[in-house]
Amino acid sequence: MQQGFPPIEGKDALVLVLGTGPSRVSLEKREYYGHPTNAFWPIMSRLFGNPVDSYEAKEQLLLAHRVALWDTLRRFDREGSLDSGYRKVEPNDLVPFIKLHPCLQAVAFTGKKAEAFYRRFIAWYPEHLVFQALPSPSAANTMPFERKLAIYRAFFERFLEVVT
Repeated sequence: MQQGFPPIEGKDALVLVLGTGPSRVSLEKREYYGHPTNAFWPIMSRLFGNPVDSYEAKEQLLLAHRVALWDTLRRFDREGSLDSGYRKVEPNDLVPFIKLHPCLQAVAFTGKKAEAFYRRFIAWYPEHLVFQALPSPSAANTMPFERKLAIYRAFFERFLEVVT
């Protein structure tokens, strides 16, 4: 089984972003959203008004803006990189993680599959948190970039200061 990554987190995080599990390219690069056509980092860069040119800068961007990033899956078998390719999965231990971040106000899923895995394996919805599925930033989701950006902006601006 393939192993996911540890979270990018600050104890003061206001928003937790959950994906499914790293793609094949991301696993090879050892970076969240490492595929060059994935829109996640360009979206974060635009939301927070900071260009990022290294993975360290990307991590720092999230931490500086009180965003935590992790995946719903800890380990998995998957054919290819698409969410439809998951065969065997083990979830991350998200309940204690959420409890260890008392400032959290929201959990955003980067796609319906991440939300479905959370619902299936975790199914813990504290009343003080907002849960919302956002469009997948993957190029496999053919929604135009500007539309994805607008949806992410509408979500994030409810909890964080974003660039308009």
